[in-house]
Amino acid sequence: EPIVAVLFQRGSFSAEDSRMTAELLALLALSLPLQGLERILSATAAAAGLLAGAERVALLSLAVCLGGGAALGVLYGPAGATAGIAVSAAVSVGLLATLLARHGHLALEGRVVRVALGLAGAAALMGLGVTAAAQAWPAGPHGGIAAAPRLAVLVAAGMGIYGAAALLARRLA
Repeated sequence: EPIVAVLFQRGSFSAEDSRMTAELLALLALSLPLQGLERILSATAAAAGLLAGAERVALLSLAVCLGGGAALGVLYGPAGATAGIAVSAAVSVGLLATLLARHGHLALEGRVVRVALGLAGAAALMGLGVTAAAQAWPAGPHGGIAAAPRLAVLVAAGMGIYGAAALLARRLA
């Protein structure tokens, strides 16, 4: 929300528009790492000669995206429909990882899994910390450059929280 307010909130783009846009972008941002991993796993499956299995996973993922997006959209509106994308990517990653592991093309070392979980935990802590800070310092009615100091403080807080948590996770791993 702070980023959207600084970049877009002016003229006829209201604070409510900023809130709704930020909500949708946050849901889409959740799906980005999953979609990146999905792309890597599908290319790996194709290179391993598992093209038919990867195609079936892609078609199922498309069905989950359409069906899940439609169902969640009816229940929760645009945010629910957007969440269908993240659900679809998660299903696809799970199925592709299972396909590759079952055929002996995916094996993760324990240390890699621990580091990845630590970084995911650091990102979650950063998200919670920045959300708490944003709620403690509510946005004013005006966006644009007037909201930039708040955004700068929230970004700095996020960097600090993530950095500290990632260093701690690295030492624990």
